[in-house]
Amino acid sequence: MNYSFSDKYLLQANFRYDGSYNFAKGNRWGFFPAVSAGWRVSEEPFMKNISFLSNMKLRASYGQFGNDRISPFQYLTGYVFSQGYITGSTYNKGIVDTGLPNPNVTWETATNRDLGLDLGFFNGKLETEFTWFYKRTKDILLPRSGSIPATFGAQLPDENIGIVDNSGFELMIRHTNKIGELNYSVEGNLTNAKSKVIFMDEPVNVEERIRKTGHPFDQFFGLVSKGFFQNQAEIDSWADQDGQGNASLQPGDIKYEDINSDEKIDGFDVKRIGKSGTPELVFGFNLNLEYKGFGLAANFQGATNFNRYLLLDPFQINQNALVVNTDAWRPDNTGAAYPRLTNGLTANNSQVSSQWLVDNTYLRLRNLEFSYSLPGSLIERIGMKNIRLFVSGNNVLTFSKRSFVDPEILSVDGGDVISYPHFKSYNFGVNINF
Repeated sequence: MNYSFSDKYLLQANFRYDGSYNFAKGNRWGFFPAVSAGWRVSEEPFMKNISFLSNMKLRASYGQFGNDRISPFQYLTGYVFSQGYITGSTYNKGIVDTGLPNPNVTWETATNRDLGLDLGFFNGKLETEFTWFYKRTKDILLPRSGSIPATFGAQLPDENIGIVDNSGFELMIRHTNKIGELNYSVEGNLTNAKSKVIFMDEPVNVEERIRKTGHPFDQFFGLVSKGFFQNQAEIDSWADQDGQGNASLQPGDIKYEDINSDEKIDGFDVKRIGKSGTPELVFGFNLNLEYKGFGLAANFQGATNFNRYLLLDPFQINQNALVVNTDAWRPDNTGAAYPRLTNGLTANNSQVSSQWLVDNTYLRLRNLEFSYSLPGSLIERIGMKNIRLFVSGNNVLTFSKRSFVDPEILSVDGGDVISYPHFKSYNFGVNINF
């Protein structure tokens, strides 16, 4: 439903009633309403004398959305084929049960609220949009694996137990103008968003150092790196890291902080490290220029305030090593960025730790295009309306502290992913209209 009165008071509402076979019949359907309202203040009579303000709009919205993306039929018990066994010369398929059923599993629901203010100045030459948002996602489908030990002996189903909050703001500023024959527009945008776990299943009386509740959903946890051992004397005097009195360690290995001062490094020294794996700030910048048929368009995009977990294995399966590994610890390179080189990762140096957390801030020139449109007086002679030549590039430049890996290929489950990067491409084209 859409309603507008005098182009000043705006109302929009929609209602969804969705069903999913992932849930039992009694919990299959979900009702998700959404409503938004706007007030164009600049259209009111009392605003007519404010000549520099060409647009002012207040807006607000409320909406709910459902998620059913889980493994289907968790409300049923059953069996699936698995590894088998051989009797004599016959292979027999094996079966395993699918785990405990949850007949009450149902929709995960996100409730979004936002308030916004749009302003336009000088007949649209300067525009800005500001939006504050708050989203609570509840009934998140998670297994209760934190408070129930693995010795329970059964595969746990997803339950509607999780609650996560996301809040922040979005800001856009655009300037459009014409100077002589030069037309230009400049636009910048910024999004700030933070997540916070309100509830998830955790062990009873979990220590604050490893508590997930109250912190970002994808917060990193691990040991705190204190640099590298420089000599055997440091190794001998340090807390026991390998359960063997440090007998397996060598100079150039990572040393870890003994958080609880018990002279050994173990799970009780794990704590929150770094920031989350999701950027808190995402920003962009757009530029468009047009002068006597020539055009230039550039789009920049970036993100900051987040980490990436990048565990380097220089000689994994005997492959070539990245050149950055030349900055590994050696007696003549004690201020190195990485631990000593080994054929395969050692147990000590592959521990999840702050050593492998990197600042993943980046800025990328996403698109760049230069174009030229032939004069109308010229192309009309050959019976055409428009001929436009252009050269463009995608992912032309990337500025990052870790140039050897694509900053937009994020780590998965705390592990490193050095996979194929985004394509960098260049194009030449001609647009012709008859």
